Amino acid sequence: MNSATLSRVLAEGDGDFLQEVAEKVLDIAEVKVIKQPATGLVMMRARDSVEGIIFNVGEVLVTECEVELDGARGWGYMLGDEPAKALAVAVIDAAINAGHRFKDEMLRLLGEQREELERKRRVEFAMMDRTRVKFETMEAIK
Repeated sequence: MNSATLSRVLAEGDGDFLQEVAEKVLDIAEVKVIKQPATGLVMMRARDSVEGIIFNVGEVLVTECEVELDGARGWGYMLGDEPAKALAVAVIDAAINAGHRFKDEMLRLLGEQREELERKRRVEFAMMDRTRVKFETMEAIK
């Protein structure tokens, strides 16, 4: 799993699932919390679809956390007030960065989570697809 896919799974994954994965690491490894989960505001940026110009949409609330495991750092950043999920993601990130002995099992579990996220996304797109309209004739596409 490449880093972009891993980041997406960690950001969009189920909080309870991620906490279970992090607990498996915490059961067998010592994790030092460098920065306790804390909320803050960051500027959200977007790209204009017509001109391609990047602009600031506004500030969004995030929760951030930093941990260390076997000399490797891990970070967790979540949209909203999600301290438990941010901590879980930071632990998972540190374990992967450290090459922890549970790494292969974590990546397998995260791969299953990725498949579940993709399945849900396909279902959502199928539901939205039913609402498309052909503007040339103003009729719904079936």
